[in-house]
Amino acid sequence: MNKVRLHNNVFLTSDKSFEELVKSGDFSEDFSFLALSYNAFSDIDLNAEIDGVTGNIEKIVSLSKVKNATIFCGITSYLLSTKHISVVVAHHGKLVDIVDRTARIFNDDYMTSKKIKVYATEHSRIAVLVDKDVLTHDNWERISPYCDSVLSILKGDDEISMAVAMSLARKFGKPLLVVNDNSVSFSE
Repeated sequence: MNKVRLHNNVFLTSDKSFEELVKSGDFSEDFSFLALSYNAFSDIDLNAEIDGVTGNIEKIVSLSKVKNATIFCGITSYLLSTKHISVVVAHHGKLVDIVDRTARIFNDDYMTSKKIKVYATEHSRIAVLVDKDVLTHDNWERISPYCDSVLSILKGDDEISMAVAMSLARKFGKPLLVVNDNSVSFSE
């Protein structure tokens, strides 16, 4: 687990699977915010989640209740033949949102959304840019007036994407926390 101060919020971040974190006792530490990479879970079957067969999203929500915290967790999911790259947002035991990526990637099977989300906390407003959304200048222009800091969870481990994201954060003057499959980066 890594500890990062993002604006007035202290985040714990991890690139491990949810089960590894539970077994290692990493959730024993108190936190207000937690950001988990796409490694946390394998592809999530939303039908099985809805039917109660699996409970991956419920694990995130339950942990947010136990810790009285906000959790942002990268997931890949599918419902029938529709695939999504998303970030689950759970706050104090409630599922607040599942934010889908807006960027359309060539030769990519994932569906996209039209909305970028900003979440108000007690201390600041945090924009969530899902996966490659953090690489788009237009997205930064859209969110910049409405947020104090930016959180992005990238799928994969692409150093070029990390560098572009950090460059955009500097250009727009926003603190950025990026979690990918193997690392965590922070820019003030």
